[in-house]
Amino acid sequence: MQKIGDFKDLGIPVRSVVGGGPWAGKDRSGQPCLYAVMGYESNRGDLIILQIDIESGKCRQFDAPAGISAGRPCYWSERHQKLFIGTSGMEHGSQKSSGWLIYFDPQTDRIEIAGGSYLCTGKKEFPVSLAESPDGTVYIGCYPNSSLYSYDPASNQIRPCGSMDPVDVYCYVACGKDGTVASLIKTTRPHVVAFNPATGEHATVGPVADTDARRGHVNLFTGLDGLLYLDTHEGPFRLQGLNAVPLPALPAALPAPTLPDGSRFRFLDGHAEKGHAWRTLEIRKPNGAQKVFRLDYESAGTGIYIVRSGPDKKLYGSSILPMHFFTADPKTGQLIDYGACSTASGEAYSMDWLNGKLYLAVYTHALLCEYDPQRPYSFSNLRQEPNGEWTLLAGEWDPSGNLGFQFGPNDNPRQLGRMDDVAFRSRDMVAGPAGKVWVVSIPDYGMWGGTLSWYDPKTKRFGGAHRHLYPDCSPISITHMPEEDLLFMGFSIYGGSGTTPRVKTVGFMAWDPNRDCEVWRGDLGLNAIGSMDVHSIGNGQVYAIVHPYPDSVLHADLVLMEPLKGRIISKTRLDTVAGWPMEVAFANDDRYLYGLTRESVYRVPLGTTDIEVLWRTDAENGPTGAGALIDGIYYFGAMAHLQGVRVS
Repeated sequence: MQKIGDFKDLGIPVRSVVGGGPWAGKDRSGQPCLYAVMGYESNRGDLIILQIDIESGKCRQFDAPAGISAGRPCYWSERHQKLFIGTSGMEHGSQKSSGWLIYFDPQTDRIEIAGGSYLCTGKKEFPVSLAESPDGTVYIGCYPNSSLYSYDPASNQIRPCGSMDPVDVYCYVACGKDGTVASLIKTTRPHVVAFNPATGEHATVGPVADTDARRGHVNLFTGLDGLLYLDTHEGPFRLQGLNAVPLPALPAALPAPTLPDGSRFRFLDGHAEKGHAWRTLEIRKPNGAQKVFRLDYESAGTGIYIVRSGPDKKLYGSSILPMHFFTADPKTGQLIDYGACSTASGEAYSMDWLNGKLYLAVYTHALLCEYDPQRPYSFSNLRQEPNGEWTLLAGEWDPSGNLGFQFGPNDNPRQLGRMDDVAFRSRDMVAGPAGKVWVVSIPDYGMWGGTLSWYDPKTKRFGGAHRHLYPDCSPISITHMPEEDLLFMGFSIYGGSGTTPRVKTVGFMAWDPNRDCEVWRGDLGLNAIGSMDVHSIGNGQVYAIVHPYPDSVLHADLVLMEPLKGRIISKTRLDTVAGWPMEVAFANDDRYLYGLTRESVYRVPLGTTDIEVLWRTDAENGPTGAGALIDGIYYFGAMAHLQGVRVS
């Protein structure tokens, strides 16, 4: 095993957060203020709550209890004079993830855990929605069991209300001023379930849509009158208890809250194309006067999702939630965080080079972006006018509806558009065969059947959109077999988020990129539920990480095969030797294949599956982002840190 001197830490490339807010609330003295919640979806920093002075922009920063790192649903309660937050993180002293309801009390400057403990002991329940009923009860809608909980602030008790749906997994709760409690259930069959707090009864009300069939729509919202309404493919409805009452038309929605003087507020550099920075706050008076503050708070850093090498021997990568594009120069140690590279907010799932340009396929919507490192970086819509006022450039969407987007002709990267209208998580990429960029993707939430699609830089045209290559399965890994000039794909039985598999096993496929058609398929007797990585080493040989049925993802084999000859050359159990493997992390030189797990870096002499662990740590501090090989050093993300291990 390598010595510790062969390990290097290049630092933290991105220090950003998943921002929430701002919300109008009050401070200890009862004066208006704003609150913001800053979390980390993929790093171990504690959740941050900011109390912001609306006159000076100065922040008071409060850290959540240890282990709580992410907070999505939030709201300010006028009745309780507290900020409530649905959160998640790691259980104290363990590697088990959990959810909590917490609240910030400005009278004590303390963050408390509602109910004093996890949301549900012994079961993973993560809040995705919060709502308060007229009697002051706080309702918490959860993932992944569409569970609903209620919290009574007076008794500090959390009560389970049960699962609102036996199949779907997301529960988005809302409360009307008449006492109606209802949840929008997603994702395969969007529909609304009403809940009776007095009896515990719940029932589906109104129409049901079908995401996979692309049939219908159901949206739940609060009207200007404070009541709950449904906007559906069968028309408008008002919710009343456990009933949906048809209406001739829908009322206006309840507007966003303002400060007591009517001032509106927002982050200028928050969501999507605004930069994912969550630092620049605007307050705009009813008379149009603008105040802009640069918020000063400490951030622990953002998790790294992917790292890839460039022809210039630099590292190129993406953080995850929020997505920032970054580069690193191993020779100088220079780290550059360029910020947003797309209107998507998640992460760059896959990257590859073609004709000196870097292509990034990003989550959400499998958007493809093209970056030219020879030109200045420019993807921003925030600028300061000569009069000192800050403005947002709206940018323009592709009129074709393909989600192509630009601020102007000098954008770099350019957001070219969506790979196809089903793809959502662009799981892997190969650029070059037939002069095209090839992407395999998992489908949208609530859908089955991922896609193989391509983009042609010469014609600027998208194509392919090959779906259900294996029925109800998704292609999730892809490599190029050079001598045969074929693409080789690994598949998974899983569909989009919120779905459960419809099949038990799946195989592999070879694809002719020039004719854009299948030339071979088979499972080689592996009886697998999926292959999270495939990597060609020439001479018709391909490495794969395979999960066999029925052990599923609890078991990972390293397999060397000659697929077109229907032959398995060698197979070795990987997870028991090196730890749980990372997605699409293979790389090779002329002697070895290199791979990555949650706790180690390993190598395999080409032509064998003899695994040699080169460097190892504990799973808590191990690799979390797939890596790149440069000059004998394998680089990878470990939470927010960019690290490397010498492997040859």
